[in-house]
Amino acid sequence: MVCDRCVMTTIDPLTLACPLVVEAAVRSQIVAGLVLIGAVTDPKASTWPRILGQWLRTVAQERLAGVSVLIRHYRYTGAAAMVRGMDAMRWHHTDQGLARLDIPVVVIRGSRDRIASQDWSARLCTIARGRLQVVGGAAHMVPLTHPEPVVAAVREIASAATSEGPGSATHV
Repeated sequence: MVCDRCVMTTIDPLTLACPLVVEAAVRSQIVAGLVLIGAVTDPKASTWPRILGQWLRTVAQERLAGVSVLIRHYRYTGAAAMVRGMDAMRWHHTDQGLARLDIPVVVIRGSRDRIASQDWSARLCTIARGRLQVVGGAAHMVPLTHPEPVVAAVREIASAATSEGPGSATHV
């Protein structure tokens, strides 16, 4: 079966994509579901000291392989671009965007993630009428360290989006 809508997910080691895909879904008719991984933009963490503190506490929880990927991405992106992106992102209201959507949503976070907190992730799920999946032992970089739950969530959302035929979507 071919679906005329798409499922979006945020497999982005820099985690700046969650706000982007939510906004894309708000502005698009073809997005049939979202899988948000390590959803950022918690209003409680919008100050630079909080952002940096969360980041440092999370990096300490990551596997060494994940940290090396981060370093490569930060080096490639450059400090100035990272600061500009994070500055713009910290004022974005992902929760308000999700409130405007009527598509299935799964929010995934690692149990050791200090950036996408349990409270914030649960709040996003409540707003989106979605499902929260906490990956035990994972920190913020779930797609790199625990890809299986990510693949399962994408399949779940894709299945929900196509279960009633092209163009349909139901909540999970």
